Amino acid sequence: MLSIAIFVLHFLLAGVRYAYAHYEDGGPFSFDPKAADYNNQFISHQAPILVLENVRVIDGTGNAPEEAQTIVIEDGKITALGATGSIPVPEDAKVISAAGKTVLPGYVMHHEHLYYHSLSQVPGMPYLATPSMVTVPRLYLSVGVTTARSIGTYHPFDDLKLKEGIDKDILLGPDLFLTAPFIQGDPEYYQLMPEINSAEAAKREVRYWAERGFHNFKTYVDISRSEIRAAAEEAHLHGKNISSHLCSVSILEALDAGIDEIEHGFQSIAVDILRLHEGEEVGFQANSTIGRDTSLGEQFVMTAGMDFKQDRRQCRFDILFGPLMMDLDVDSAEVHYIFQRVIEKGAVVDSTLGGLARLMPNSILPPINDEAKSFYTPQRLAQWEHEIEKTHSKAGDLTIFLQKLMELDYKFWKAGGNLVLGSDAVALAGAVPGSTNLESLELLFMAGIPPLEVIKIATLNGARALDLFDRGTVAEGQRADLILLNGNAVEDFKAIYEIDTVFKKGIGYSSARLQESVRGTIGIIN
Repeated sequence: MLSIAIFVLHFLLAGVRYAYAHYEDGGPFSFDPKAADYNNQFISHQAPILVLENVRVIDGTGNAPEEAQTIVIEDGKITALGATGSIPVPEDAKVISAAGKTVLPGYVMHHEHLYYHSLSQVPGMPYLATPSMVTVPRLYLSVGVTTARSIGTYHPFDDLKLKEGIDKDILLGPDLFLTAPFIQGDPEYYQLMPEINSAEAAKREVRYWAERGFHNFKTYVDISRSEIRAAAEEAHLHGKNISSHLCSVSILEALDAGIDEIEHGFQSIAVDILRLHEGEEVGFQANSTIGRDTSLGEQFVMTAGMDFKQDRRQCRFDILFGPLMMDLDVDSAEVHYIFQRVIEKGAVVDSTLGGLARLMPNSILPPINDEAKSFYTPQRLAQWEHEIEKTHSKAGDLTIFLQKLMELDYKFWKAGGNLVLGSDAVALAGAVPGSTNLESLELLFMAGIPPLEVIKIATLNGARALDLFDRGTVAEGQRADLILLNGNAVEDFKAIYEIDTVFKKGIGYSSARLQESVRGTIGIIN
């Protein structure tokens, strides 16, 4: 019996090795073509020529809406756009009357995960990650995310296969631009990450995954300046971009190292404020105060400083969430200086307010509603509610922290910064993929950014930051990636939640049917 078991195990492992080696040699994964037929049940509109008539158009550029417009869609593209009555409608077209409805471009999101977290029973390993090739991609598509940049993975080959399945129209979801496994110096925080312990190791990691088709790289919270610089140089050598979730390294240091995108907005700005006041930034004259409470700020510098001369430093969450952030003056010279450096470097800032608001106790977002809860399995929902009670009791009210992040996003946008959007939805603390994307839009609106500009951030800005010029706006020649809303998002921004149909490459998918198909599945492997 033992010999049979060993044979079976050897056979299975050989199969796994073959599948991985086959992909690494450039061969495609195999899919059953019949699987594509299953997707027909989610299609509400499909024809060689589709026409939307009398629809309100928000084009994604920030321009005012155009009323009573006709959009002609053929071969997955917008072939004509103009006032209804002025645009010829082909006789064989399928015409959709869209009076009272609004069309906007499909969202291009920058901080999406293709897995969800679960609490672990393993000592020292707080979270496990469950890959999702069905639930998560469908939830993104159901709210209008037609293009998504994933932002780090524990399951790289699953992600590659998912992308291929979507590209072949076998699986449903947004077009994917993939980020490789996290580049992390110390895996203590998430032990499932590879450990990078030198600049050369960072280069090897980037090189390995760049050769296997990943578009982007992301450094994580515990990493040295030299490792970020090495990773950025190697990524750019391969024509790839690099993003950073910062903590041990400041924003200004990461910019100097060559990163292209800052994740989670200005969540780590307290590290930069501290660095400026310790005199590590040449040419910057620090103000005499730190934050609004001078005594608190000075005391904090003395007790919680960082040695900025060291190459490797440990992430200090007490600094991120401490008095420097809570008492931060968002109009200070320090903040303005950091904004200008980001803008001068041409870096993109990725706002993830929705995911952060769900993770931290605050009074800005209402509690998660029953609709969002319905996507969890009963077991995962019970685990999540226990998790919320435990983490929120420890963290205390972080409303001020979230308000600061919202103010910083607004001020950065106002200063001319390049802001994009993502959700960071990994199903922790009620951060449900899809609904959390919409909450991220709503929180930018609540921060003071006008509706048309919020939509531009989530569409045109997102597309251009990925060097995509065939999507992100509603215009002739663009891909027909569109969201049809039952309402007017300019008059009532809550209309972004009233989704009728999501068009991807000219095919209209029912938002309701997509969501119903995955209800009660967050918490299982699918």
